[in-house]
Order: sequence, then structure tokens, then C-alpha cells
Amino acid sequence: MEDDKYKSEEVEAAADEAAARRAVDAEVQRLTDFVEASSDWRWEMDAQCRFTYFSDGFEDICGIPPRLLLGKTRAETAALGEDTAAWQAHLDDLAAHRSFRGFRRPRKRKDGSVALLAVNGVAIFDPDGDFVGSRGTGHDVTELSRAEEKAGAADVLLRSVVDSLS
Repeated sequence: MEDDKYKSEEVEAAADEAAARRAVDAEVQRLTDFVEASSDWRWEMDAQCRFTYFSDGFEDICGIPPRLLLGKTRAETAALGEDTAAWQAHLDDLAAHRSFRGFRRPRKRKDGSVALLAVNGVAIFDPDGDFVGSRGTGHDVTELSRAEEKAGAADVLLRSVVDSLS
């Protein structure tokens, strides 16, 4: 009888553990789905701000094989046409271990065209508060930027027409 009680408790504990594992797996999948739906690629850096990971999609969008960037810092990946002030502010954020959002930078694609990329990142700290790296997402915002430029030009034209009628 005592053995049956222990077996019942073991079965119940195993069932609880399996249910908890399924709940964790479902939550991981849920978060993965959010990330997949909200970004074109993902990236990670170590505590020295060296790239350690790029997800699928990075090379297709950016035109650079990840292996050329792995182990390099963001400062080592500067491209022609960087906005100097924005670039320096971004490097300052990384050096200070700050999260950042919406950093935009140009990147030449394989076909020679230029993509405008928007990058977000979160600084990661261990339980003791030590910086261990950053991870984040990237998006190709080339078409969005072109649409913003066209909208801005249309706004300027509309204002000039309205002003000329006044």
C-alpha cells in the first residue's frame, strides 16, 4: 500500500513536470513568434560588443555574409555614408551598455543597391548586474524611408501651392 502511494506521488510529480515543460515550451514558441513577426533578422554581441550571432535573413537583406562580421565590434563594421553624429551616439550607447532603438544605417547590398537598416538592441546583464552582451533585431526600412521622403516632398509642394494661393 505504501509503495502504491509513492508510485502515485511519482506519477503525479512527473505529470506536473511534463505540464510545466509544455507550458514553458509554449511560452518560448509564443515569444519566438513575436520576434519572427517583428524583425527581418536577429543578432547578438558578447560582453566586448563583438558580434557572435546573426539569424537567417541577415545576408539576404544586408548583402554581407555573417562570417565576415562575427568576432568584430560594431565600430569595425562602419560603412561609407554613415551619419557621423548618429554613428558616434550609437557607439556611445554600446560602450555605455545602454539599450537602443531605431538606429538607422545604410548598407550596400550584393547587387550594389543601398539598403537602409533600422537596428534595435537590448543590453543584457547577468544576475549580479554584470554586462554580458547585447541582442536585438534588425529591419530593412529602405522602402519606408523612400515613402517618408516622398511624403515630405509632397508636403513641401503642397505648402508652397497653398502659400502661393494666399
